[in-house]
This record gives sequence, structure tokens and C-alpha cells, in this order.
Amino acid sequence: MVVDTQQVSNLPTHIVDELLGAAVIKNFAAGQPITLPNEYPRSVPLVLSGVLKVFYTPDGREELVLYFLEAEQYCMMSLLAGIRHMPSCLYSIAETDCQVAFIRLEHFFAVLQRQALLLEHLMYLYHQRMQDLLDLITTFKFTGLADRLVALLRRKAELTNLRTLHITHKELAHELGTSRVVVSRLLKELERKGSVEIHRGTITIKNLPR
Repeated sequence: MVVDTQQVSNLPTHIVDELLGAAVIKNFAAGQPITLPNEYPRSVPLVLSGVLKVFYTPDGREELVLYFLEAEQYCMMSLLAGIRHMPSCLYSIAETDCQVAFIRLEHFFAVLQRQALLLEHLMYLYHQRMQDLLDLITTFKFTGLADRLVALLRRKAELTNLRTLHITHKELAHELGTSRVVVSRLLKELERKGSVEIHRGTITIKNLPR
């Protein structure tokens, strides 16, 4: 399988080549599961292309999307769970068609010990994930579900570079951790205001409020 290592542009090519030398590269279609909840991670997923979304599953209760991972980004929670030899409470699904490298934990740590730049890169990505989580906490604390829905639609449009999203009300409800009925009501209100256009299985972004 051909892999474009230049996609991991924040790391020198020789480090990327070393990481991917022992990796398993897999392609996923949009909607396919990539990692499963309650797994004991044996590898570090590195996104090479496309976008995946990471869900949090607290003790079997309502799930919600924590953040999205794009090209050049690792699943940091899988890495941390692997370090502690614990099952991960997160799982991931392909948001778009994507290519993911699964780097064995032992190999990843061996490279990490030799390459200080990899540690610096990890700290940068960890900061990004922490900022994502802080943003999520802020939206829960200071904004309502309608604002969270608007933010999610905007983020999906940015990630896919599309104004028409192929997604159902049920899927949006799942990602927001609420019910389909509530999401349908909020979308109808957005449509009434001219912010979106709703068709079966698609939502077209027109003029989302800021």
C-alpha cells in the first residue's frame, strides 16, 4: 500500500518513516468503526488522511463526540490507555473515508526514546486535545443545545469542505448525546430561520448563526 509520509508534515521524514516502518496501514470508508470501546489498546492510531470522530462512552450511558481527528493526528487517549494498560472508554468512527496507521505501542515507545522531536510533537497534539475538551466543557456550561448543534454542523462543514452534509437526525443526536426528537425540532427551527435546508438524509448549510 502506498503511503504519503509527507502528510505528517510536523515531523521530519526519517521519524515518520521509522514510525510507519512497523505500522499496519488500513483504509476505512465513512461510517466504519476504527477502534472499539473497552478495548485494551495495543497500538497507537495515526490518521494519515481523512477525518475520524472520537466518542466518549461513560459507563454505558449516553455517548457524545469528544473531538475530531484529522491527518497528522494521533488518538492520544488510546496512547494513554496503552501506557496504563487499561481499557479505553473511547471509540472512533470514520467521519470521512480515511487512512489510518496502527503503530504498535512497543515500537512507538522505542522510537519515542530515541527521538526528542516526537515527544515535542506529542505534547503539541496533547495540548490540542486538551483545548478541544475545554471548548466542549465551555459549550456545556455556557451554551444551550441549539448552539452546540450549530457548532457541530459548522465543524463538520469545515472538516469535509462540504456545505451539504450526508447525515441523519439520529446520527446528530447520537453525536450530541441527546434524542432524535430534540435534534429534529432544533433543525426545523434553523430551517425556518433560513440557516439550513433539510432533505431526507442530508442537511445543507446556508447561513448558520455565529
